[in-house]
Amino acid sequence: MVRVTLFTGVKYQVLYYGKTIMKNITKKLTSTALLSLLVLASCGGDDSKESSTPSTESAPMTSEAAEDSMPADFAGQDLSNSSFIDMNFKGKDMTEVNLSGSDLTKSFFGSATMTAANLSKANLTETGFSFADLSGADLSGATLTDANFSSVNFTSANLADAQGQGASFRKALLDGASLVGANMTGANFADAVLTGADLTNVDFTNANLTYADFTGANMTGAILTGAIITGAIIPE
Repeated sequence: MVRVTLFTGVKYQVLYYGKTIMKNITKKLTSTALLSLLVLASCGGDDSKESSTPSTESAPMTSEAAEDSMPADFAGQDLSNSSFIDMNFKGKDMTEVNLSGSDLTKSFFGSATMTAANLSKANLTETGFSFADLSGADLSGATLTDANFSSVNFTSANLADAQGQGASFRKALLDGASLVGANMTGANFADAVLTGADLTNVDFTNANLTYADFTGANMTGAILTGAIITGAIIPE
């Protein structure tokens, strides 16, 4: 903004941005006076501390914009204690990524490669991982409530003390995985393979274990109250 005095006691104002001039004239000017004023404004105005430069403050990034700016892969990156709510990571390469303690609520990791990823104590509530590769991943202490792990590869993964109430592990591969002390109340393990898994003290109350394969699994202290075990292969 430029403030000038063309005549004694009579002040005028001109708002301008670049070469575009927006006039806010408090009193009617003659054509000559107006021309002089516009020339002054176009030359840069006075030494006022008020800046004519447009604001550089950025607007909050939307989830769509954030997704567009994401790299093609996250392999090996440390993203611990981050917040990625309702984001789409479908098919991303996230090998050995560190997302421990992060909030990933309602995000989607379908078909992502997450071998040896660190998701310990992460919030995965209502998160989708269908067909993702989580072999060797660490999900210990993570919140998996109502998450979708259908057809996920959990070979040798660590899900100890995970809170998986209502989560779906339908057709998931958990060969050699550790679920020690996990809460899987009401979870769906239909057609899942848990061969050789450590299921010590896992709570399967009201879980769906239809046709699940527990061959060679350690089920010491596992709770099966109300669980559906139709066709399941369970060690004696």
